[in-house]
Amino acid sequence: MKIKKVALLLCMLFVSIVCATCFVACDEETVSRNWADVYVTTGTMSKLMARQTSLKFENYSDDLESSGVVVSVDITSKNQDFYGYGASLTHSSAYLLAQEGAENTADEMLNELFSKDGANLGLVRIPVGASDYIEGEEFFTCDDIEDNYDTDMNLEHFSIAKDANIIAVLKKIVAINPNVKIFACPWSAPAWMKTSSSLFGGQLDVSCYDVYADYLVKFIEAYKNEGINIEYLSLVNEPLITNIRYPHMFVSELQAIDLSHRITQKLARKGLSVKILGWEHNVDDMAFDYADTVFEDGDTGKDIAGFAYHGYGSVDYYTVSDGCDYIKDNFANKQIFMTEITEHTGSNDFASNLSYAARYVTVEPLNHGLNGAMFWNLVLNADGSPTPIKHGNECYGVLDMNFGDGEYSYFKRSSYYAMAHTNKFAYPIDGVYPKALTTESSNDSQILASALYRADGAIIIVAVNISDQLSETVHVKVGAQSVSFELQPQSVATFVC
Repeated sequence: MKIKKVALLLCMLFVSIVCATCFVACDEETVSRNWADVYVTTGTMSKLMARQTSLKFENYSDDLESSGVVVSVDITSKNQDFYGYGASLTHSSAYLLAQEGAENTADEMLNELFSKDGANLGLVRIPVGASDYIEGEEFFTCDDIEDNYDTDMNLEHFSIAKDANIIAVLKKIVAINPNVKIFACPWSAPAWMKTSSSLFGGQLDVSCYDVYADYLVKFIEAYKNEGINIEYLSLVNEPLITNIRYPHMFVSELQAIDLSHRITQKLARKGLSVKILGWEHNVDDMAFDYADTVFEDGDTGKDIAGFAYHGYGSVDYYTVSDGCDYIKDNFANKQIFMTEITEHTGSNDFASNLSYAARYVTVEPLNHGLNGAMFWNLVLNADGSPTPIKHGNECYGVLDMNFGDGEYSYFKRSSYYAMAHTNKFAYPIDGVYPKALTTESSNDSQILASALYRADGAIIIVAVNISDQLSETVHVKVGAQSVSFELQPQSVATFVC
């Protein structure tokens, strides 16, 4: 009997030791991280997602604060889900990727963008009808009729035939990355639904609210029939803009509430689950006023899942981070995306564009509640074409596609590397998305950083040196340990640990 009691006590002691060990292991601040893998892109382009010598974690000392910038990552503070970065598959982009003779190059480009061996992008935005980037001169929707003063209330003329290239490319993208999330956004309702009887200007006729909701739901159904699931739907691109050279339509806050409610009900009856975004434009006072109205109380805002910002406003006034703060502070249950920003003819400097993109799109906004971000055209020619002549070629794609000497080739712009530095390493595992971690820099006027916690326990830290002159030693502190790295001007580094 005594032997049995001793055995029982030893067994209980062993269980206690194991439990204590497990308790310590689950306190993530105490977990030892041995090495950090480092990847760097420099503004000089001397290194492009280049793997560096792995760094060994050492015990952190406060003395390091005097020898560089300390980036502190709190791995016990898990914040919003990170769904990824990406870009828009416009009709222009899809046309280029579907060109006869370009198949091999197009497939290579898509792998560079969406595979784990490439940037592993996780978001794609598509237009409902034409955006301002089309191949050809005539803008269109999915239900155009010859006489815009006639109507098609039963949507008998509805067709996504002009999306053939988009659908073909999307199927390839989904095959490469099944986790990709697809966003849809109209630039205008069909002209016959609008007070202007035109794709330019005007707003929905009061008699067409319901048919516009049917139109958007029909678009989602049509894509589902092609095996493509749309997860997010915006009501219209740039809802308050007027007098521009491409399709647009005014949608007020009250109209947005009405439309989102109609669409939600129609989606539910079809058994479709799609989240509605209540804004698609810049960060400014109009955006904040719009949010205040559409999210005024739990009832009016319940059908709108979140906000989608563009990045074309003046960063001296409001940044996307400011826009994220406004939504997070006032409407904490809403998701926040950046759905459009682009490199353009105003700047061809790789270093400046890289540090700008990292600062305002892929790094700093993550610390303010951003769930994901997208650049504008996925692919364009090196001269920014194709676009209608009346619009002009002002934007660049994430990838340039070139044709010369009888061969196709491509070039990765700085936006590619800005996104790849996070998205290549921060991806969902078994449906569990990375979580943003609270991250602080001791000198955020030069070094900015963000961090994500992956479901397998890996920590992904991305730091950008926004100075155009000075290198800086960056001490990355995770728990009670740190690694140190010299970061060149206008350069980005990723630490995977």
